[in-house]
Amino acid sequence: LTEAFKYSTDWYFNRLVDQVSVNKIKYWMDKCNYGNADTSGGSHDFWKTGGLRISAEEQIDFLKKLHQNKLTFSFLHVKTVVALMSQTEDGLQHHQSCTGIFKDQDKYCVWHIGFLSQEKEPEYFAGMIMSGETGNDDLSKVAISVSQQVLEDLQPSINYYN
Repeated sequence: LTEAFKYSTDWYFNRLVDQVSVNKIKYWMDKCNYGNADTSGGSHDFWKTGGLRISAEEQIDFLKKLHQNKLTFSFLHVKTVVALMSQTEDGLQHHQSCTGIFKDQDKYCVWHIGFLSQEKEPEYFAGMIMSGETGNDDLSKVAISVSQQVLEDLQPSINYYN
């Protein structure tokens, strides 16, 4: 699961959808108010090329609720997801994020969402880039690089990424 999460491994998540069922996923997306919670487009494609849509603001709202354990999931499950998102840790901060890739018509899109924990309250972020070219690894790296630059521009005294 750790590697599948880190690399957005579609085949692994398709198997999970098959085991859990789209109806159960729809139930939980509705319960968590996750975007439009639309599972149309097929069990393996609803989040990539199907009907599921979510804004950056909705991504951040969901991530805050998840991180603050304000959803209906068990603390252990929340802790597991947050651990899966873990990227770097040093004396100043802890950075957790993930990427997700989908295709919208002729464009490839990559989300990069996460949060930065320091001594103060966490800072949440969500961004999406679009490209007409393929290359999941390259697009993920670009999305992370863009997020890094924006976060450093907002608070230049902190090195968010090592």
